[in-house]
Amino acid sequence: MEALIALLPPVTPQTIYPYAVIGGFLPPMLWLAFFLREDKKNPEPKRVILGSFLFGCLSAIFALPFQGLFAILFPSATLLVSIIIFATVEELSKFLSVQISAIRDSANDEPIDPIIYMLTAAIGFAAMENTLYLIDYLNDFDLLNSLLERGKRFFGATLLHIISSVFVGISLTLSYGKRKHWRPLLLPIGLACAVALHSLFNILVTGTGSKDTLFGFALVWIAFIVTLVGLEFLKDYIREYLQKRELKIKQQAGEPLVSNPFGKLPDTK
Repeated sequence: MEALIALLPPVTPQTIYPYAVIGGFLPPMLWLAFFLREDKKNPEPKRVILGSFLFGCLSAIFALPFQGLFAILFPSATLLVSIIIFATVEELSKFLSVQISAIRDSANDEPIDPIIYMLTAAIGFAAMENTLYLIDYLNDFDLLNSLLERGKRFFGATLLHIISSVFVGISLTLSYGKRKHWRPLLLPIGLACAVALHSLFNILVTGTGSKDTLFGFALVWIAFIVTLVGLEFLKDYIREYLQKRELKIKQQAGEPLVSNPFGKLPDTK
């Protein structure tokens, strides 16, 4: 590792930002390419994917200063309270970025679409957050430690953002085929699950014991694998059964053909 680093340009005030942008954005983009490949049969418009990603980046720029403001205004807040507040801010920021950029778009016409939009925004959020963290690390002109930190964030924090946002996307997806009075309940449940997982991970990795940190990373990877396998088995069901059920319920009730509380389905004949 050290021999490879020696071949790279040294860290200087001029190279900090290129290093941070490359290190912050490149690994999350690999995750994005992987997930979009899973949706290659019915790909989403590039403009919507790009919008979700960019608004996800912007949501990180909003969330981090808000967290700093909370720390200033409430310096006596306990670590647990701070962790929960920070996790809530980040999960709400990611959801709002998708609400603005994709949920109301006409491309949101399949039950699985909200999941794709949420994980895309989460990857954008993680890319920007990682870049900002790397700038801070590289200010010490320590490329090796920065790369090690980036590895931890690639295998932990980035996946955490993806999985927690997928929970929110699933809650929107499950609104397909649900009666009107059930729909408003699903989003808060999804957000609560996302905040709970996010908070639990942060509690574990901020602990003093290495076992807690390893358990936190293991928890995220287990959640990632379970979610990935589950979506692989259920994506055809999500695309076909839920959408047919959605259309049937709406047609019987004479209601607009909405896909969830925020989006629309195209009229069918």
